Amino acid sequence: YGHTVINILQKTRYICIVLVCDSDHGKWGKEYGNYVISSPDKLFEEEDLDGVFISILSDNHVDEYILSRKKIQIYKKIHELVAEDIYWDVAGLCNARCKYCVTGYHNRKNNSLSSKNSYMSLEKFKVDYNHLYENGIISKESHLGLYNWKEPFLNPNIMDILLFLSQEGQRYSLSTNGSIVKLAEDRRTYLKCEQIVFSMPGFSQKSYDHIHGFSFDRIKKNIIKIKKDMLENGFEGEFAISAHIYKFSENEIEELKKWAETEGLHVNAYYPYLAGNSLVAAYFENGLEQQFKKDIFHDLFLNWEDEINQEKIREFDNPLCHKLTIDEKGNFTLCCMADEFCDSYDVWGRINSVNSYEDYRKLKEKMLESETCIQCRKYAMAYRVLQ
Repeated sequence: YGHTVINILQKTRYICIVLVCDSDHGKWGKEYGNYVISSPDKLFEEEDLDGVFISILSDNHVDEYILSRKKIQIYKKIHELVAEDIYWDVAGLCNARCKYCVTGYHNRKNNSLSSKNSYMSLEKFKVDYNHLYENGIISKESHLGLYNWKEPFLNPNIMDILLFLSQEGQRYSLSTNGSIVKLAEDRRTYLKCEQIVFSMPGFSQKSYDHIHGFSFDRIKKNIIKIKKDMLENGFEGEFAISAHIYKFSENEIEELKKWAETEGLHVNAYYPYLAGNSLVAAYFENGLEQQFKKDIFHDLFLNWEDEINQEKIREFDNPLCHKLTIDEKGNFTLCCMADEFCDSYDVWGRINSVNSYEDYRKLKEKMLESETCIQCRKYAMAYRVLQ
C-alpha cells in the first residue's frame, strides 16, 4: 500500500514527497525510487511539512502518536489528497439492450437522453484532461476508466484519445461490450492501457438475444480481433471478461471459462443486479412495471428483500462517494452508481469550474446532500451492491 501511495502522490501536481519513513529498522537507509527510507524520528526533525500520509491499513494509533509530538495534518486515504479513481464517459450512448442496466432499460423503451452525436471530441478531452492534471485534481497514476454507463468505442475519436493518454503517461482502462471494432493507427496507442474488460451476459446466442441483442459469434470474433490489435500496438495489461451470471446463463459459465482460457482472457464472474440508482429507487418504491418485476425474479439472483444489519449499514463507508465521475459533455456527475435519470445527476458544473482538488472535495460534499444521494443512503443502495 505504501508503494501505491508513493506512486500516485509523486505523479500529482503540487504534491512533493519530502521523506519516507518506516518503523522497520531493517529498511532504514535503503533506497526506494528517489527516496531513502528514514526512521520515523526524522518526521519530527523535518520543518518543511504540510502533512503526513499514514500508509497503514490497520488502525494502530500511529496518528495519535504523531499528533502527540507534532501538530500536523494527517491523511490516511489517497482520495483525501487526489482523485484515486475517475470514471469518464467519453461517449454519450450505449448500443446494448441490457434490460437490467439503466441505459439498456431505456434503450428498449427508445427513451435515451443522448443523441448519436453525443461524445467527447479529442480537443475537448485534451483541454479537460489537462485542466484536471494541471490543477492537481488527478494523478498520472490515478485509475482512469474511460467508461461509466456508455460504450466508449462509439466515440469516433476514441483511438486519438487513447494515444493522447499514452503519450501523456496517463494510465487508463477500458470496458466494452465487444460489439464494435476500431483498430489503432499508432504503435503507442495502448502503451498506458492497464486493462480492457469485455462484458458478456452468457455464452450462447440465446443469452445474447435475451440481454445484449448482439450476434454471439460476432462478439467472440470481435474480442479476438481487438485483442490482436491491442497486442500489436503497445498493450501489456490484462484482458478480462466480466461474465454476468443470470439464472438462464448459469450453466454456460464453465464453457465461457474454457474458451477464455484458450484465448488468454481472465474471467471475473458475478451476479448482475439492477444497475443505476434510478432503477434501484423504482424497485424499492414500487415504480417498476409488473412484468419487469416478474422478469427480475425469473432472471436475477437478487436477494434485496432479505433483512440487512442496520449497524453494518451505519458503519459502511461507501467507496463510491470518493470516485470522480464525468460525462461526455465534461460535466461532473454524482457518482458511478447514479445515472442520467437521477435527480441532479449532472448539474454540478463543468470540469473547468473547479480549480483545485480541495474545491472538488467541497463540491462533493454538496453532492452528498442531493436528493439522489439521500435516497441512496435511505435504501442502502451501494451497500447492497458492494457487500
